[in-house]
Amino acid sequence: STTVSGDHLSVITFTLSTADANLIIQTRAIGVAIDTTTIRILAGAFTDVAGNPVGAVTVNASAVLYTAVTSGQAGPSLISFTLDMTASLLNLTFDNTVNPASFLPSKVHLQSRVNSDAVQYSLTSSSSTSGSSSYVVSIAIGLTDLNAIKATTGLALAIDSAFISIDSAAFQDTNLPAAYIQTIVPTAALQATRY
Repeated sequence: STTVSGDHLSVITFTLSTADANLIIQTRAIGVAIDTTTIRILAGAFTDVAGNPVGAVTVNASAVLYTAVTSGQAGPSLISFTLDMTASLLNLTFDNTVNPASFLPSKVHLQSRVNSDAVQYSLTSSSSTSGSSSYVVSIAIGLTDLNAIKATTGLALAIDSAFISIDSAAFQDTNLPAAYIQTIVPTAALQATRY
């Protein structure tokens, strides 16, 4: 739900819930520029200090125009991942929606330890994504990458040797303009939650 704050003020602040903000972001047409961003308030949505309902504000008549449009947050963070070497799938879960079409494989690195990239493999263009913007992105590990991962001694043999580090350019979110995801450095890699 969305929170409204203000106490007998002429300025009312709307704080969008994550779910509401993501729905707006996914439309990719709302909230991108000042001249295309308006708000519509239905009659009775608010009351004044005397308890009288506020009249409707419509887009075509007396729309309220924003004074600024900002994304309000950093790019999404990778919060977990699973690796299925049998099905050749790497499933990434983010805390916010990402655009799978923005995937740059060479920016995703599998490594054997949480704090070292001594045994590491970076994906290549043989791996790909598909689907629409989501919190979960599935990477189909290409045959070239799958064979190279299997040939790398000590890498991704079990959950205790399956870690990921990721460069910010690996994915972008669904904002306009798009923001890159948060980096996970090789010295603080994320361990697979399922193998």
